[in-house]
Amino acid sequence: MRCGLILAGGDSTRMGMEKHSLEISQAGMVEMVAESLQSSGCEPLLIATREGQPWPGWDGEICSDAEVLSAKSGPTPDGGRKAIFVADDEGWVGPQAGLASGLDVARGLGCEWVQLAPCDVPLLDRDLLVMLQGAAAPEYGAVVPEGPNGLEPLLALVQPEMMLEALHRVRESERRSIFAVLEAMVVKKISRTEIVNRGIGDSSFLNVNSPEDLHLARDLSNR
Repeated sequence: MRCGLILAGGDSTRMGMEKHSLEISQAGMVEMVAESLQSSGCEPLLIATREGQPWPGWDGEICSDAEVLSAKSGPTPDGGRKAIFVADDEGWVGPQAGLASGLDVARGLGCEWVQLAPCDVPLLDRDLLVMLQGAAAPEYGAVVPEGPNGLEPLLALVQPEMMLEALHRVRESERRSIFAVLEAMVVKKISRTEIVNRGIGDSSFLNVNSPEDLHLARDLSNR
């Protein structure tokens, strides 16, 4: 089983408002990320937030302490979207807090692979995710794409058990970077050249961190 994990525990300092409330061309930004994950075959959908509480408009299960749920994600009859919400783990820094809790729940659900995605990449191309799936193999702890600014660990397809082990090893060494976690794993890298040759654009890697980024994402989505 392959599930999706959206990381949404950031402070949105530069944006000035919660990212999950933002819309791109009449569609919610996080809903666009969720759609890309689900259309590539990632079920169920997990969302890691600071408090682990469902957002308005989402039919959310609350999951804590690796509680195993049978919930399925996807659109609900009233047009909402279903997901399993997980609270960030305390004692971790940055995205590692959401990774630690989300991957733990994914492991409890029996997910062999977890597709990671930040909540602020609304133009994420499902073909990129399918490409990562095609490169997955048991010996790799993570399949990581290279974007225009280098490797993108938070868009990796990972084996939860292997990444959790790496997270704990890195924390014990007091190294804080998510790249240090990758260094503690066997990683398959998908080069930018390979991605471009598949016709996948750089917009897949656009993070909406500021009002200027939001304007750009809206402009690109309308082209």
